Amino acid sequence: MTVAEIHGKIASSGSNISDRLEDLLTSDVFGTCKYLRDELLLFPFLSTAISVPTKKAFDLLPLDISISEYSFWPRLSRSEPDLLLHLQSESDNDLLVMIEAKYLSGKSGKAYSDDELTTANTSRDQLARQLEDLCDFSARENIFKIDKPHRCLFYVTAHRHCPSDSILEAINEFECIRQTAIVPNVYWTSWVKLYDIALSSLREKINLRERALLSDICLLLKRKGLVKFSGFASITSVSFLRTHTLTSVTSW
Repeated sequence: MTVAEIHGKIASSGSNISDRLEDLLTSDVFGTCKYLRDELLLFPFLSTAISVPTKKAFDLLPLDISISEYSFWPRLSRSEPDLLLHLQSESDNDLLVMIEAKYLSGKSGKAYSDDELTTANTSRDQLARQLEDLCDFSARENIFKIDKPHRCLFYVTAHRHCPSDSILEAINEFECIRQTAIVPNVYWTSWVKLYDIALSSLREKINLRERALLSDICLLLKRKGLVKFSGFASITSVSFLRTHTLTSVTSW
């Protein structure tokens, strides 16, 4: 079962193919995480992220998480992120994670120019709008029963290097429009980092169901080319047979 199908993200028409591929990848990966122990895929993947602009590693995961709740494509006031995660800890050190995942395309919504920002009162950049929704999120959203959690936005792309300019553009827009608000932490990671995590978890002592799910994730990522380049395969030397040099040419 794919979560994308449940949420009506797989259209029957051929339109918006890049959006549908992103939704399907999000569904396949995070839908699988939902049915695995958090420490096998979800937590290690989140831990590969770095913050923008400081480049610090993500280190906000509470050590005593008791419940992880998923909400795929929630409709918020300004945006529809791919996923909201509520990581509930026994010490009430809860974490609200908003995830925006891209595959073949970048963020939507053209950022304002510096001149436009002087008069703008609403965000146009997709990530900026999501930061606003994350900042304003509360229990009244009727998604999670949550009170004053740590909040962070995760931007997941297929890039090999962090698309810092694109993220900083959104942060700048958020800061200009919401001048008194504290910017939630923004992190980036790549789909490419997931393959090694799944492969590593396959070496752990896991049950047959977990092994099957992790194996499928590895196959999916390889099929989509979302794996690290590991160098060229060794080339076996080949002896070439010298042929006789052509000494005459037929004239026409």
